[in-house]
Amino acid sequence: MLLLMSADKAEVLGVKPRARVRAMVTVGSDPTLMLTGPIAATRLVLAKAGLTLDDIDLFEVNEAFAPVPIVWMKEMGVSARAAQRQWWCHRARPPLGCQRCPNHDIDVARDGAPWRPLWPAVHLLCWRHGHGHHHRTALSRWFAMALLPLIPLAEFPPDLADAVALGVQTRMLSSTLPIQVWAHRPALAQAWLATLDQIHNHGILDARLRELVRLRISTFTTCRACQIARKTGQVSETDIACLSSDDARFNQVERAALRYAELFASDPLAIDEAIFAELGQHFSTPEVVELNMFCALMLAGGRMTQAQRAYEA
Repeated sequence: MLLLMSADKAEVLGVKPRARVRAMVTVGSDPTLMLTGPIAATRLVLAKAGLTLDDIDLFEVNEAFAPVPIVWMKEMGVSARAAQRQWWCHRARPPLGCQRCPNHDIDVARDGAPWRPLWPAVHLLCWRHGHGHHHRTALSRWFAMALLPLIPLAEFPPDLADAVALGVQTRMLSSTLPIQVWAHRPALAQAWLATLDQIHNHGILDARLRELVRLRISTFTTCRACQIARKTGQVSETDIACLSSDDARFNQVERAALRYAELFASDPLAIDEAIFAELGQHFSTPEVVELNMFCALMLAGGRMTQAQRAYEA
């Protein structure tokens, strides 16, 4: 049995979550063909979640007829990877309103892929309405516990709790899990948040430029939580898809900052007088200092979060 509730309710009850529903869509299919809904539903939910097929570890095609998962696998191109770390399954449909919950698949994903910090899964469920069929797709992400114990938010010292609340309110923090690890050293956690606050809420760099730099560095740290988070609405998904210092969609100031961030994260020895001279054409010295400190925080924070598995997204 699988019990659904909000994250806030789970925290109040002291329940350890096993999964988070990240996106959900409903698709109606042609009442004559009927059984092609899972294909459209999969594509739609992945687009809504900002993911691709390569990000998914577990697929469940929940249908009453064997051809449905077979044609789904052919259309989605999953069959070639099915023998590796992907699963698909054909289920007989239970009575309307009694759809089987995917609780067993959580265990399959965990037992079958212990090397993965996250187990993203797509569940395709079907129910009948008249002669037609509708397909609901839920994209869930099963997540492992952090590698270090988490301090409950209710046990935070007041000053740290206030800093976290401010961070969430201002979108400086997209998740509290890293801080729940750092809270074993509350003074250090608070100092880190105070530095972030100075840049995020009181910084002199443009918010869009700062977000571009943060997301670019996340491609080097491979921190999933960093890549998924959005700190401002000024950066579009198209910007993110083209995120590189040599892309013409970005202005000269943004390209200079991105070029510096790329070198900072991948090849710091290549940063020389010419690189700083380029920065000096677009930024004041205080802005260059802030850019350096921001790059350092994002690089270190992203790698630390990834290493500690202190994320859920």
